[in-house]
Amino acid sequence: MGILILLSDFLLNISLRFPKFKWIVAGFTVIYFLIFGGVTFFQATLWQSPYKLMEAASKRYPNTPIILNTIATEAIKKGDYQKALSLLDTAIRINPEFIAAFYNRGIVKDRLQDFDNALKDFTVCINNNPYYTEAYFGRGNIFRQMGNTDNAIKDFSTVIRLDRKNAGAWNNRAIIKGQQGNFCGAIIDLDTAIQLQNDLAPAYYLRGVAKFKIGLNGCDDLHKAVSLNYTNAEKALQFYCGE
Repeated sequence: MGILILLSDFLLNISLRFPKFKWIVAGFTVIYFLIFGGVTFFQATLWQSPYKLMEAASKRYPNTPIILNTIATEAIKKGDYQKALSLLDTAIRINPEFIAAFYNRGIVKDRLQDFDNALKDFTVCINNNPYYTEAYFGRGNIFRQMGNTDNAIKDFSTVIRLDRKNAGAWNNRAIIKGQQGNFCGAIIDLDTAIQLQNDLAPAYYLRGVAKFKIGLNGCDDLHKAVSLNYTNAEKALQFYCGE
């Protein structure tokens, strides 16, 4: 991938300097990418980590926000949040309209418990794209952690309106409804979450507990949560079901 990027830069410079050769250059570029692109990808897959290739490309193109964002994404997966934050700050400084970097920085700031600034980054995403479901979901989680249940409910409800198959949003909205004492409403949301994702362990646990809160038997749900290895499910099963 690094080779492809370097060659494309070389070909672009030629076409700019010698306009009359631009069609020849374009044809050669197409042939190169078709023939050698697959080989380069094959080599990258077998011999090198794409992450390392991207880092190499970033040295050649240090001011490319999309490359910086891609490396930051890998750093987030590895738990290297400070590195990710530095890369994302740079990407946003270069291109203040690069919304994907704002979203990833919101994720990083959430992990670092910098909730106020995480809210700002997710809000930038939403203001730029009112259909950005992931940003609403991320901001909803921040509001929930901050105890702002009303705004959390609003954001998760927006996710559900935009994507009714988002099991996580139904589950998280149920959590807040349970915290507000609305156990019937929580059960309704959890029913939907489980229909959408039948191995969603937290939903079975929460629904089991919510059922007991309104006088119903939730042992079956707690058994299911235990079978899915959900944390605290066994304790809840002992507490509520005596098992």
